[in-house]
Amino acid sequence: MKQPARINVAKVLSGVLNPLLLPLFVFGYCAHVLESDVRVKLIVISIGVFFFSILPLLILLIVKRRHKLSSIDIPIREDRIRPFLYGILSMLTGSAMFIIVGLQNAEVYQALALISVLNAIMAAVITTRWKISIHSISITSAAVIIYFMSGGSPLMWPQFYGTPIYLVIAFAILIGLVMWSRVVLKHHTPAQVILGTIFGIVFTTLQLLIYFPVRDFENFV
Repeated sequence: MKQPARINVAKVLSGVLNPLLLPLFVFGYCAHVLESDVRVKLIVISIGVFFFSILPLLILLIVKRRHKLSSIDIPIREDRIRPFLYGILSMLTGSAMFIIVGLQNAEVYQALALISVLNAIMAAVITTRWKISIHSISITSAAVIIYFMSGGSPLMWPQFYGTPIYLVIAFAILIGLVMWSRVVLKHHTPAQVILGTIFGIVFTTLQLLIYFPVRDFENFV
């Protein structure tokens, strides 16, 4: 039986904007902003992609095979805890690697990496009781980080009213599409994607404000 077009569209969106693909864009954009040496950019992207995308994906595939899960989306809440823990260990290793390889901006990349780690830890705790949307958390967290890095000066929050409107609109559309796709595919309820979105925005912003405080609030607004 042929699936409705909206189901196929939702599957594509859910796959393209998968949490395991977003580190490529986040670390790639951050390296583009902070680094001038192509070799350093490739090192940053390689560490980010391996420890935040490839290794967690391999862990998911192994867990899926051993526990005979229906999908790497892991629709059953209780089955998500083990992959969460292994994924967190992978990301912690990646965070340490930024320091180990001796990058000039290692502490910046480590701070950005720890945002993913802490978000994952908090999401894992919530998941023990309630199935919050990891897709929503991930896309909003990535959007907030890229927004932060889009300021006129590196590692300084952009002026709120000076932010390019196309950037805000693009983020809003992408986040909305992810939320829609997860609900259409019946992986989450509207409440789960809405709370995931709020979680991603609030906790990522709070962590960025801790790591990179607003230096001049008057210019910030």
